[in-house]
Amino acid sequence: MTLPFFIIRRFFPVFTAFLILVFSLLCVFIFNDSLTQFFFSLIFLIFIFFLFSFLILGKEGKNLWLLIINFALLIAANVFFIVFIRNQFFKIFFIIFLSFLVWLFLEIIFRFLYEPRRYPIYALENISFLTSFLAIFFLFSDFFALQSFFNFSMIYHLFFIFLFTALITYFIFRVIKLPIEKKYLLVISLIITEIFYSFTFLPTSFYINGLLLTVLFYLMINLTRKDKESLLTFKIIKKYIFLGLAALILIIIMAKWR
Repeated sequence: MTLPFFIIRRFFPVFTAFLILVFSLLCVFIFNDSLTQFFFSLIFLIFIFFLFSFLILGKEGKNLWLLIINFALLIAANVFFIVFIRNQFFKIFFIIFLSFLVWLFLEIIFRFLYEPRRYPIYALENISFLTSFLAIFFLFSDFFALQSFFNFSMIYHLFFIFLFTALITYFIFRVIKLPIEKKYLLVISLIITEIFYSFTFLPTSFYINGLLLTVLFYLMINLTRKDKESLLTFKIIKKYIFLGLAALILIIIMAKWR
C-alpha cells in the first residue's frame, strides 16, 4: 500500500465517527420527535458505516464482514432506540456513545489489518462480544417500545425476537470460536421469546424491560459457553445465578413503575 493511500485510510475511523456524530445531532435538532429522524439517520449512518468499512478493509478484510454486519445491526438498533427517548440530553449522550463505538471499532480493525504491532491481542473479539450484548439490549428495548407506543401485533414481535436472538447468539459463538448446535440456538431463542412476551405485561419502561431481558440473555449465553468449554460446574452455576439475581433485583428496585 502506498504511503498517501495508507494515510487516507488512517483517518477513516475518526472521519466516519465524526460524520455520524454531526449528522445524528443535526437529525435530532431538525427532526425532533419524528420518525423522519429515524429513517433519514438510519439510512445515512448505515451507508456511511459500510462505505468507510469497505474503504478501510479492502480485500484484506473479507473475513471480517460478519463483524461489520453485526456492528451495523447495533447502529440500526441504537438509532431506533434514540427515537423513543424523550429526554434530549440522553439522546445526545447515546449519539456520542455510538460515535465513540464506531471510531473504536474501526480503529481496532485498522490496527488489526495494517498496524499489527499496535493491535491489542483479542481486542476485536472483545469489542465484538461487547457490542453483541449492546445490540441485543437496544433491540429488546426497541421491540418493547413498539409494543407500548404503537401496539403492533404481538405475533410479529415474537417472530423477530426469536430471529434476532438466534442470529446474535450464533454470532457471539462465532466470535468466541466455539461451535454451537441448532438445539442451543432453538432453546435460548424460545426461552427469550417467551420471557419477552411475559415482560410486556410489566408496568415498567421499555428500556427497563430491555435491560432485564438482556441480563437473562447474558446469563444463558455464559452458562452455555461454560458448558461448551466443559467448565460448567455447580459452583459456576451458583455464581452466575447469584450475579444474575443481584442484577435483576437492583434493576427492579431502581426502576420506575407505572
